Amino acid sequence: MVAPGPLVHDLLGVFERHPTLHLAITEQRTHWVEPTLADLDSLYIQPRLHELRAVLPRKPSEYFATNCYIGASFMSKQEAKGVTDRD
Repeated sequence: MVAPGPLVHDLLGVFERHPTLHLAITEQRTHWVEPTLADLDSLYIQPRLHELRAVLPRKPSEYFATNCYIGASFMSKQEAKGVTDRD
């Protein structure tokens, strides 16, 4: 599971302060996105992180969906199928 460290807090905080800012991640595979966002979302809803939710009102996956793009390279068949299923 991914720890919600300062980098995550800072990155999501930038998107909260600058909602029109976008991050493009290129030359990547996409296998890590779904499980990483699921881990971050599950950490985000834990009671001990109530102060974080006061500053960052949306789940990490919501910030990712509105502010991040992936230029996937060398996609596996499963990754490519996931992209076409969403269209």
